[in-house]
Amino acid sequence: MWRDPFTLIIAVGVDGNAIGKLYLDDGESYDYEQGQSIWREFKLQKSGKKSTLSSHNLSAGLADGKEVVKFSPSSGPWADGIANVEVEHILVLGLDKEPSSIKANGVELQWTWQAGSSATTNSEGTASKLSIKNPKLKIAEDWSITL
Repeated sequence: MWRDPFTLIIAVGVDGNAIGKLYLDDGESYDYEQGQSIWREFKLQKSGKKSTLSSHNLSAGLADGKEVVKFSPSSGPWADGIANVEVEHILVLGLDKEPSSIKANGVELQWTWQAGSSATTNSEGTASKLSIKNPKLKIAEDWSITL
């Protein structure tokens, strides 16, 4: 299933931020020992009226302040297979307001908004839903989206 497009679901915390990690390898071999894997961190960080959703490689040194094994899926059959796998949908739950614009690398993205409860106000009910369709971002690359 690692060849399938990904859907990221982000649940906003009471501070307006969120963080999650993804580890992925072929699930069949020991090729991860030669760096044939990815380990990514996804962060939603609120700053004033804007938020930034980003993907960063954790395979390059430090995670939570500790040295980690360095993975580098830069060559080999698994790396070739994962290189074109995209994030096809991003769902952000619990934002406090509808964004006025959503951009990745300066390009406006297609999105829909459904009003609802906000995580920052601890209100009851169905969470607000921001749905970003087909952002054309690679699961194995660093990127950021400005909301």
